[in-house]
Amino acid sequence: MPDKIAQIGRQHALAAGAVMRQNYLQPHEITMKGAIDPVTETDYECQAIIIGMIKQAFPEHGFLAEERVGEGVVEQPSPAAA
Repeated sequence: MPDKIAQIGRQHALAAGAVMRQNYLQPHEITMKGAIDPVTETDYECQAIIIGMIKQAFPEHGFLAEERVGEGVVEQPSPAAA
C-alpha cells in the first residue's frame, strides 16, 4: 500500500504541476481567503485535480484541503475510540 500511495501522490503532483506550468504566465484573478492569504483560480483547479484523483484512487480515505475547506471530508474518531 505505501508504494501505491507514493505512486498516486506523484501522479497527482505531476498533474497539478502541469496545470500550474500551463497557467504560470497567464493573467490571474486573485482573491483573498483571509487577510493575507491570496488564492488564484489555478490554485482551485489544482486542488480539484488532486481531490478528484484521491477520491478515485482511495474512495475510503479522508483528507484536509487548503483552498476550499469544505471540499474534503475527514471523519473524526468518536471519543470512545480515542
